[in-house]
Amino acid sequence: MKNPNSDETTPNSNHKGNGTVVAPGSVSAGGGGVIEECSNCGTKKGWVLHNVRHRATLRRFCTSCVLRLHPAYFCPFCFVFRDHNSQNTPPPNLLVSCSKCPSLSHGDCLPRPSASAAFLCPPCASGNPNYSFFQLDDHNKVLDKRLAAVLLCAANISAASMSKAVVTSRAEAEKRVREAAFARKRAREALDRLVLLSSRGKNKTPPIAFNNGGLDHKHQLIKGEFDHKVKLELKE
Repeated sequence: MKNPNSDETTPNSNHKGNGTVVAPGSVSAGGGGVIEECSNCGTKKGWVLHNVRHRATLRRFCTSCVLRLHPAYFCPFCFVFRDHNSQNTPPPNLLVSCSKCPSLSHGDCLPRPSASAAFLCPPCASGNPNYSFFQLDDHNKVLDKRLAAVLLCAANISAASMSKAVVTSRAEAEKRVREAAFARKRAREALDRLVLLSSRGKNKTPPIAFNNGGLDHKHQLIKGEFDHKVKLELKE
């Protein structure tokens, strides 16, 4: 009888003996899950969807679309991620640029030079706008070393994109806080000015001054002239 405390574990059914990994199947709606699709190409067989901030919008892309939309972030032959903020980026003279897109390839990774002087990266050379870097579907579920490198590269691009999105969102939030504080200050200044103008308007009509419980000399003269006119009108 097998010891329940034994360290022996059941081998993972997703691993093969040759070091490759079998990718799990897509989650189906019949199994209680929700089938997600890539927000760029619409595929539902992407297996993994990556969060990427693309054109100021948070999107979910399949692995191939992440690489297709960020050609300047990796070498299309070895799939090594290129961090533009890192000091370990190879110098430009060691990189070969594609003549049709921003893709940059390591000179050591290039195949034998062709007769044509213009270099094209694999996606541009294929002429297929839907070129797939990550060919993993129902017919091919084996995750070999190359596909693992592609998946890791896409994950690094996604992480860099989301880190940049955090910085951008924080800067935008701080900007809105400053704008709100400035607007509140302007509103308070406008309110104070309104109160000041209102008080000045009330002070333009001087009140009638009383002297020892009676009218002052000026108002007594005005009252006397008014009473005199009233008496004349009554006599007439």
